[in-house]
Amino acid sequence: MEWLVQLQGQIVGLDTAPLIYFIEENPNYLDVTDACFEAMFRAEFRVVTSVLTISDSPELQPAERLWTLVDEPIANKTFETLDNLEEILFHRCQSLLQQQDLIQGLTGFHWWIKIGV
Repeated sequence: MEWLVQLQGQIVGLDTAPLIYFIEENPNYLDVTDACFEAMFRAEFRVVTSVLTISDSPELQPAERLWTLVDEPIANKTFETLDNLEEILFHRCQSLLQQQDLIQGLTGFHWWIKIGV
């Protein structure tokens, strides 16, 4: 694709639409988005985007989906000291480390596997 060659070495501003098309594997744009993101992951060009774009696409930050699991034992509770809070969170994280299937299910997006991330 000629337009990809023209992007080499450039910094490209990326809007929400291509991200959504890529993540949803929209058949109307799949060839274009796959080529674009594969070139981006090969560092043929750099991409910048706004914080709003990324927050609209949690698939770009898979760890975002883990916060509900981490927050579960501390939600709607108060703690006398920061050490008390840290101890509970430490044990929760230790527990989550033993639940790899759960973590993979929340963060293992099909397109990551496809592009080799």
